[in-house]
Amino acid sequence: MIKYLLLITTVVFISCTTTRYNRQEVYLKEISRYNLNNGDTLVDIGCEIGFHDYQIAHYYPDLFFVLEDIDANNLEQIKKNNANPQFVNPMKAGYELVLGTADTIPLREATYKKILCRKTLHEFAQPGKMINEFKRILIPGGEVIIVDINPKYPGQKYHDCIQPFLNKAQIIQLFANEGFLLKSAASFTARFTDLQDGNILVFTK
Repeated sequence: MIKYLLLITTVVFISCTTTRYNRQEVYLKEISRYNLNNGDTLVDIGCEIGFHDYQIAHYYPDLFFVLEDIDANNLEQIKKNNANPQFVNPMKAGYELVLGTADTIPLREATYKKILCRKTLHEFAQPGKMINEFKRILIPGGEVIIVDINPKYPGQKYHDCIQPFLNKAQIIQLFANEGFLLKSAASFTARFTDLQDGNILVFTK
């Protein structure tokens, strides 16, 4: 009986650690497509509690983050996490928290080189207006990195999202309408049942 329990424990442990490793591998594969450099500043629009930014900070410890969200509670949680000495992957190069609105980004014009909008674009009620805000705060030649889910069918929504997903063609058209050029397009395949395939699109101002 003891041998049997030990075997089960070992199998469960190996399964869990493998899943964690694979998830980290998935994040690294995605992040590598952002074309970041240590010393850069990354503006994350719709950062939530910064979970994905912590993953980025692990690989780019000298990256400065500008974290924007419309929920003040999310920003407060980021502050608490980074103040905790036990927290994994703190943003060592520093960060700035920005409370935005549904259609404006309170940042200076023509200042930033890189914007990340991860699984957030489809939530904008007026995506064209927000894309124009991206354009406003970017320097000439600056880039917007869009990561979003591919809808399995027209009108698909994710959990408690209000707006449906946008497909690749819809996203490209929205950015073209605001004068952006598509620099690169890649897709990712979900490896876990709780995830879904999607796109990584990079646009240049």
